[in-house]
Amino acid sequence: MIWGIFGLAVFCAGLYLLMARPAMEALTADQRDIKSNGVPATGAIKSATKSTNRGVTQWIFSVEFEAAGHTKPTAFEFAVVTSWLRSPMPALAEGESVAIHYREKWPSLAVIDALVK
Repeated sequence: MIWGIFGLAVFCAGLYLLMARPAMEALTADQRDIKSNGVPATGAIKSATKSTNRGVTQWIFSVEFEAAGHTKPTAFEFAVVTSWLRSPMPALAEGESVAIHYREKWPSLAVIDALVK
């Protein structure tokens, strides 16, 4: 009985990873494309929030910048998940200026250059 439950748990975890991996790869490819082909700008980090759960740390950076052709500042959030397996993340703090890239059509989908691999 216990092995059946364990087997089911392993199967479900594997199935989840098979479904989540393509989505993560697509997101990473999109971020790389924005960094390579987007409009460069400089943003200011408004907040940096850290949460940790079971050895996995998630950072959410809120950034504000002036997008060309827009009268108001554009704000976006950029999330980074780290673990002991991933290389160290660059230190970014509130108020710091960061290099970003964005698509002209959707400036709120900007990326922080230092955090795109």
